[in-house]
Amino acid sequence: MPTFALRLVEEITERGHGDFAVEADTPEAAAAILEASYRQARDAGSNLVVLPDGQQQFIEREAAAAPTVSFVLLDGDGLPGAPVSPRDPDEGAP
Repeated sequence: MPTFALRLVEEITERGHGDFAVEADTPEAAAAILEASYRQARDAGSNLVVLPDGQQQFIEREAAAAPTVSFVLLDGDGLPGAPVSPRDPDEGAP
């Protein structure tokens, strides 16, 4: 019976939010300002998003969904390849 190298991948989705009033010429420009502040907070390892005008919100993250699990076949170098779907070994060949 062959041996397969597999990677089990668990993903947990988190969600948090904060409301801001951003002055800008367009909604897209406002989103860009907010995104830059969000990235600064993440790069600093912080949940406190601070806009250039001093507005701030602490983004409390909570799990939004149950964890998902997937399986990936690893190649000879240990690099991920094709996804694999488990099946009951008693089901026999597909």
